[in-house]
Amino acid sequence: MTAEISYIRDPDAISTQVGDDLIALQSQTWTYAEFDAVGSRIWELLAEPRTVSMLVEQLRREFHVDAEQCERYTVAFVDLLVGREFVRVEQAERTMESGAVRS
Repeated sequence: MTAEISYIRDPDAISTQVGDDLIALQSQTWTYAEFDAVGSRIWELLAEPRTVSMLVEQLRREFHVDAEQCERYTVAFVDLLVGREFVRVEQAERTMESGAVRS
């Protein structure tokens, strides 16, 4: 078995669009953040559980960026979101033989 880490927005984090930016508030800690277009897209994608590789794949299709640069930015941004409690870490177990995923 191998484990894949996935991330999802914390249910206590709320957000709204303000002009071109997205503003998010972690209602339990009263921490807020302002996201640019790429950050906003990552936030949107994290409405459902996603791994970093899933995020990078989607962002590369939409923003046409270099894989290495995209992964570095995505990892740093997701780590920041986790650290500020906007996003939770989930872990899914994958059975190697069948490819089935269990949470």
